[in-house]
Amino acid sequence: WEALRHRAPPEVRARADAAIAAGRLVLPRGRLVGIDAGGERLRCAIAHAGATTTIESDHVLNATGIRLDAGAHPLLADLVARGLALPHPTGLGLAVSPEGVLLGADGARLDGLLAVGAIRQGDCAESTAIAEIAVQARDVALAIAAATTGCAAA
Repeated sequence: WEALRHRAPPEVRARADAAIAAGRLVLPRGRLVGIDAGGERLRCAIAHAGATTTIESDHVLNATGIRLDAGAHPLLADLVARGLALPHPTGLGLAVSPEGVLLGADGARLDGLLAVGAIRQGDCAESTAIAEIAVQARDVALAIAAATTGCAAA
């Protein structure tokens, strides 16, 4: 139900399609199973059809669905185990900044690792409703734009 009731408006989908065509947005098939944040760019391990491939990225947007227990999802469990994410104190998803930036084990922001939707339910209980997701997506987009251009988000 959650995945079916939230569809992108046509104008948003058109912009996403344009970003895909330009190579600025990649939607690889498979499951994101790990992230290495040790270099200039994030190295993302993606498992599919019995093989794991790695792609590099400037940003990762967590849109993994409604599993709220970080230990129940391989990617989230890996991020927590490596100190790259912190379970929310309520047990609902991950701890994030107001802009959706993940907080590491030490509570510090991990710019480049962002979350939208249900995984933020510890801070925003209605993170599966389109109104809240739209605000979160806007905040994440502004954070990415600011990081990409070096300009402060408006």
